[in-house]
Amino acid sequence: MTNSAKHPLMKERDSWDGDLQRSRLRGFARLRAVFWKRSLRLYEWWALRDKAWARELRRELAREFQGVDPDDPGRVSDSSKVFGETPLLTVMSLLQLAQTLDPPEEFWDLGAGRGGVTLAAASCGFQATGVELEADWVERAQRVAERLHLPANFRKADFMELEWPESAVVFVVATAFTPELRRSILGKVLSLAKGSLLIAGDWTDVDGLERHWAGRLPVDWGVIPFAVYRV
Repeated sequence: MTNSAKHPLMKERDSWDGDLQRSRLRGFARLRAVFWKRSLRLYEWWALRDKAWARELRRELAREFQGVDPDDPGRVSDSSKVFGETPLLTVMSLLQLAQTLDPPEEFWDLGAGRGGVTLAAASCGFQATGVELEADWVERAQRVAERLHLPANFRKADFMELEWPESAVVFVVATAFTPELRRSILGKVLSLAKGSLLIAGDWTDVDGLERHWAGRLPVDWGVIPFAVYRV
């Protein structure tokens, strides 16, 4: 996932900077971080082993992004806002919760990264849009969507500058977002039609929305709180 690092409401540097966090890891902590991600992927493979669409999605993402290092500090102008991804298993848990609330058909992923969340949502029947600042990743993710014939569209843009749909399921992991940016996102969500949903990671103090579920789920950099809200 890449957060909207160029947005003017983002701080130049704060305690959640990705490269700052990684630079602080030493010894066993650094080793644990490496094995955590690998163990998570292995468990995900086992848990979703009977899902043909999940196998195809993982295969096509691996094929399209072969040789691409998401943690390469030279690949973006501000690598400090680059984090890992939300695993497919976590995404599926959240989508299943959302589907119990009669969600809108539109799904918006704010900071789509390689597109895994967006593509998973499309695989589950949503009309999915992934918004991402990295042009190369947008192009690659779009090719995956086309090869898999999924209703997913990727846009290179700052999500705060786009025109949002009338109603949607909005997905965001706000780990590196400032309070100001969160308030701006919340303002956009509150303007959506009744019944729209917000699926938020690292953001459980949202005012003005009805919270239907909250819990902790794994991501590439650890375990974080998630919540599902309805307008």
